[in-house]
Amino acid sequence: MNGSLAITPAATTVTLISSQQPAIVGQSVTFTATVSPAAAGTPTGNIAFNDGSTMIASAALSSGHAAFTTTSLAVGSHSLTAAYGADLNFSQSTSAALTQQVEYNICALYDQTKSVNSGAVVPIKLQLCDIAGKDLSASQIVLHASGLSSTSGYSGPAQTVGNANPDSDFRFDSSLGPVGGYVFNLSTKGLSAGTYSLQFKATGDPVVHSVSFGVR
Repeated sequence: MNGSLAITPAATTVTLISSQQPAIVGQSVTFTATVSPAAAGTPTGNIAFNDGSTMIASAALSSGHAAFTTTSLAVGSHSLTAAYGADLNFSQSTSAALTQQVEYNICALYDQTKSVNSGAVVPIKLQLCDIAGKDLSASQIVLHASGLSSTSGYSGPAQTVGNANPDSDFRFDSSLGPVGGYVFNLSTKGLSAGTYSLQFKATGDPVVHSVSFGVR
């Protein structure tokens, strides 16, 4: 009487890494998945790369590794996983979630190396850009100034002039470049000589950005 031998697939684990963390919007990022087996041998088959519940790429394993490269991730935080689909000898598994952050590039429209007299107003002008410097500014994207600091240890709120920037938000100006840009009229009243950094956040961007100016 002939019998059959059942093969129990060996367990696997998947790890996922990013080549760039955080990445600037439009920047090339490579995600690499590695399938590690609990028994001897090399897993074969495919890896599905997922952004949340959406599959964004599929790649075949080669020597236990699979990778894909993209430049199309939008600004924000992406929860990425790599799912191994199994073969005859190795079971399926999914990596832990990798949080990939994608941020704007900041294109300053003023000379950050120049200093102004203490008490003067510094018009901080800038654009939100991609990795290539393309203007991505838009009126619906709000820039909010979150603080001011200096290399000497000073930190505090960013002071504006009059009602130029209500709620510490940058003002959108459609005349700044092909798409537009932003202006924050920053008061240096009470600031001593030194180099300062203005911190701000943009709608949907998980990263705090900064630009610099000097006071003399």
